[in-house]
Amino acid sequence: MEIFQYNRIQLKKEIEKESFFRGERIPISKHRAISHINNPRANDEDILLIIAKEDSSLVGYIGVIPDYTYSGEERIKFGWISCWWIDENQRKSGIGAKLLLKLLKEYKFRICGVNFSPEAEKVFIATKMFNTLTKIENRNYIIRLDLLDLLKRKSYYVTYLKLPLKALDIFINSLYSIKRLNIRKKLTTKYEVIDRVDDKSYNFIRKYQPKNQFLRREKDELNWIISYPWIIERGEKNNEDLKYYFSSSSKQFKYKLLNIYDYNNELIGVTLLKLRDFNMSVPFSVYKPKSETIIAKTIIKESILNSIKIVTISDSKIKDEISNGLDISIKSWDRSKPIYYSKMIGIDKNRYSFQDGDGDSIFT
Repeated sequence: MEIFQYNRIQLKKEIEKESFFRGERIPISKHRAISHINNPRANDEDILLIIAKEDSSLVGYIGVIPDYTYSGEERIKFGWISCWWIDENQRKSGIGAKLLLKLLKEYKFRICGVNFSPEAEKVFIATKMFNTLTKIENRNYIIRLDLLDLLKRKSYYVTYLKLPLKALDIFINSLYSIKRLNIRKKLTTKYEVIDRVDDKSYNFIRKYQPKNQFLRREKDELNWIISYPWIIERGEKNNEDLKYYFSSSSKQFKYKLLNIYDYNNELIGVTLLKLRDFNMSVPFSVYKPKSETIIAKTIIKESILNSIKIVTISDSKIKDEISNGLDISIKSWDRSKPIYYSKMIGIDKNRYSFQDGDGDSIFT
């Protein structure tokens, strides 16, 4: 087995070669690689991708996003695991552990991870090198019922019930449309959709973003995320999508960046929405104290305007506002999303606050 690693300069050269994307599997999509390369928190020497080959065939890979957090004003560099794949015929060969150990050494054992598959999470925990940094407490609200979409994830055979499920969707959604109509009358909010974080937005973020936020995202990082998505809108998956194990395209994917104003036309919030296949989440949001009501109304309004099926929200204050008269959901449920960190990062986890989009969550 051979192991190859690529820093920013090397990966940029490698993706220009046609040979890099040959074979049954590829270790990264081209647009995702371009995103990694343009990460403003990465330098030229940072390792971005490590792959394993057996007889010239790809058998495993692990990707990483260079990032940093703060302890006071001290900046601490670390990496987020962004993907981790092992060929199913090699699962018991130890390749996964070797790739992880190689990555840990490259980043001086300063690594975080989130959004693992159950199998990868077991390996991650079994190393005993990581603790739970926090748990993002997400609440999922079903706004518009699509039973076929929900149930086919559990069993393909429900597709044979497409017509009766569709009829049931129409019936239940029509019942809740009256509830939505009544709440929609309350959603008199003012906001603008902007393409990028401009000076006005960034000055607001700098002023109101809590100093204890784990990542303290800045203008360059937010604009990088918006400009270099990992998911491309495509009606049908192309050959590259099929070769890459992780998501690289969807029928719908976009970010909506909002400047939100109060009734006196004063900027009170900057919120980034992520829309994927009519599911919506709030990976990043900064707002003035006591502005939760307007922020919550804006999120609910956008969910209606964009025909969203499920909205996911982690901010406890926004969840409380929705519970107090803005809940248009058919059903809601809570789900925890743990973030892990290696012990060598050496930080006091209790002093930080977090956003739902921390790590690679903001991209997928």
